Amino acid sequence: LHVAQLTPLGAYGALDYLILTSATVGEAYAKAAKYFQLGNGGAELRSYRKKDETWIELYSPDTPLEHLPRSAQYTFAILVSRLGAACGTSIRPRAAEFTFATPKTPLPLAEAFGPSMIFGKPYNRLLLDDSLLGLHCVQHDPALNELIEFQVARTLAGLGVRDSFVEQCRSLILTSLPGRKHEIDSIAQQMCVSVRTLQRRLAEEGTSFRDLLDGVRLARAGELFATGVTDPRAIASDLGYSNARTLHRALRRWTGTTPFHLTDGVSSEDIGA
Repeated sequence: LHVAQLTPLGAYGALDYLILTSATVGEAYAKAAKYFQLGNGGAELRSYRKKDETWIELYSPDTPLEHLPRSAQYTFAILVSRLGAACGTSIRPRAAEFTFATPKTPLPLAEAFGPSMIFGKPYNRLLLDDSLLGLHCVQHDPALNELIEFQVARTLAGLGVRDSFVEQCRSLILTSLPGRKHEIDSIAQQMCVSVRTLQRRLAEEGTSFRDLLDGVRLARAGELFATGVTDPRAIASDLGYSNARTLHRALRRWTGTTPFHLTDGVSSEDIGA
C-alpha cells in the first residue's frame, strides 16, 4: 500500500495517460483492464456484473501464493488511485474481498478500500457502484485518448501480447447467461463500450457476438451434461433460454443432433415439431 501511494502518475507511461484522458471512470477502468498486461504481464483484471455494481477481480494464476497478498494490495491501490485521479476525487469501493487472512493491522487496508472487507475468500476483488463508474474524467481528451490507445495497442502487438477483449466478452456472456442479461447491448454496457464498437472489435479478432454466445452456450451445455444434469428445463434456464424448445433447436443447429437423454420427460409442446 505504501509503495502504491508513492508511485507517481506517469510511472506507468501511456497506460496512466490513457486512464486520465478517458471520458468516464468506467471507460478508464475498461481500458486499464484491456491493456493491463502493459503494467503486469502475468495477470488480468476481470469484470463481473451484479445488478448496478461491478466486481473487479485480479486474476493472477502465475503469481506465487506467498506474493499474492502484496500483489493484490498494490494492484488495487494503484487502480483505485488512478481512477480517483481521473475523476478528480477519491474513490472507495463498496466492498473488497481478499484471499489472504485478516492482517494484524487492517486499518491501512480499510483506509484504502473502505471498511467492508472480507478476508479468506476465493478471489481478490473489489466491488464498485455504477455511480462511481459513471463519473466524468476531468482531463478527458478524446483525440489524445485515441492517439494514446493507438500507441498502446501497437506496443502490445510488438510484444506479442494477445488482446484479451474476446476473453473478457466471453467471460461476461458466461456469467450473464442465467439472468438472461447476455444480450449484446447489456454486454457492451458492462464492457463500457458501444454496441457498434463491440461488434467492430470482435470482427477485428475474427469472430462475432453470435459466434461467442453460441460457443459459450455449447461449452456450458457440455459441462452440465458431464456433471449429470439432464433436466432440459434446468439446462435451458442455465443457458439463458426461455424454454426447452429453444434449447432443443439450438442443439440441433450446433451439433445436428440432441443428446438422447435431453428429451426424456419433455413434452412435444416443449420441443416443438
